[in-house]
Amino acid sequence: MRIGITMLSHDPTWGGIGVYTRQVVRNLLAVDPDDEYVLIYPQFGHSREHMGEYEAAHENVTEVETRRSLHWTTYWDQVVVPGVARAHEVDLLFNPFWSVPVFADYKTVMTVHGIDSHVVPESLSPRDRFEWALHARLWVHRADAVISISDMMTRDLVRFDHLPVERIRRIYHGCGEHFRPIRERELLEAARRRFRLPERFILFVGRLFPQKNFQNLLRAFHAISDRVPHALVVVGQPRWKYGDDLRLVQELGLKQRVHLMDHVANEDLPALYSLADCFAFPSLYEAFGLVGVEAMACGCPVAAARAGALPEVLGDAAVFYDPQDVDEMAERLLTVLCDESERSRCIQRGLERAREFTWRRTATETLRLFRELAG
Repeated sequence: MRIGITMLSHDPTWGGIGVYTRQVVRNLLAVDPDDEYVLIYPQFGHSREHMGEYEAAHENVTEVETRRSLHWTTYWDQVVVPGVARAHEVDLLFNPFWSVPVFADYKTVMTVHGIDSHVVPESLSPRDRFEWALHARLWVHRADAVISISDMMTRDLVRFDHLPVERIRRIYHGCGEHFRPIRERELLEAARRRFRLPERFILFVGRLFPQKNFQNLLRAFHAISDRVPHALVVVGQPRWKYGDDLRLVQELGLKQRVHLMDHVANEDLPALYSLADCFAFPSLYEAFGLVGVEAMACGCPVAAARAGALPEVLGDAAVFYDPQDVDEMAERLLTVLCDESERSRCIQRGLERAREFTWRRTATETLRLFRELAG
């Protein structure tokens, strides 16, 4: 079988979707030396920065950079990619993000990472709403199979997009093997110096936009700021509609207690998780919640929103709160920071829970789906 994979989302700046794409591709190639792979990169963006590495390491891989095109995801997916797939005679095309070609004479599989347009429409721009409408009414219905990343999201695909459940396959994300508790003091102190981290802090990892509910986290942190010595460290580039978030930092008088960082490379995150006293996960909606699993794998206790797939994925290894209830969020943060018994329980259960999610399992289940479709 010849499998094409679109590599637009093979981008380290894309957060969890970028991690998913890189890990699935790497692990598919590790578990499948028999099938042929055609990796299709756009001419624009950061995804092709490591182009050539897969072809050099695997005899069954061909990497292709497409011709110049509009820097628009939809155009690239629907106009440019189909021509490359036909030229290379793929039997199956897999898009780790967003869509499949409307017209295809090969099997198609796509991964859906969320149903944002239905659940948190206020977080989307007008252009995004338009593309989500295409996604919900056209693209997911053209795919031969749709990978959902949680049971909650499978239910949402059936409920909102009216997608037949038999065309959906739930395959959980994995957690990279490098996510482990870092106990070597010299490594931790080197990370503290490099990123200018405070002595004690609560950690938030995510790009700022309304879905992440950062304003309520700020309000909860402000409510406990005179009871704990911690700072709030924020890792992730702003995405959109984040101006009010940054203004609220000033309005609450938290400028000296909130440390805003830019993108941090995936390989550097374990040290930050290991240094943090708590990981705060206040999102209004997450279809999986990969950073929560990564935090648990590093021994960082998690205080998470009772929303989306977070209860399903994190299980009994986190403490939960209503993301709209600032007082409850504040109390749960205090519990994780100050209640040694509950804190120890979260750390231990988190380490156990995180071991259940591996990228090798994700890739193996994805390959099984491909082979079922190929018949």
